[in-house]
Amino acid sequence: MFVNELSHEEKVCMVRLFTFIARADGQIASQEWEFLNSFAQEHGLTYDIHEVMPLSIVCASFTTLKSKVIVVQKMIELAMSDGHYDDAERKQIVEISELLNLPHEKLIEIESWCIEGQRWQERGVTMLSA
Repeated sequence: MFVNELSHEEKVCMVRLFTFIARADGQIASQEWEFLNSFAQEHGLTYDIHEVMPLSIVCASFTTLKSKVIVVQKMIELAMSDGHYDDAERKQIVEISELLNLPHEKLIEIESWCIEGQRWQERGVTMLSA
């Protein structure tokens, strides 16, 4: 939704962060693969799941508050895509948020937004399947 407000370079770096988060819990769930592939295809990007770049370099591409909020929101969405926002994924997102110089209060606000959004979608699925 908000990703189209990012530059091409920011989108490339976002995919790099996605691969980092997807690997955080030691396994990449099928939903995470779908999320990665869908995002890359939608934005005309490619990625190497094994590519490793220093997070500080990747995070340096996000210079505005808007881009930082967008990338953190999408990372949380990726982490939640398999139905589990586990401690390993959250730890990595906290680390990235710190590298982005995003205030911790803003991270908590974004997490709350994502959790509320997921619950909203789940309610809709439940209503439609009844």
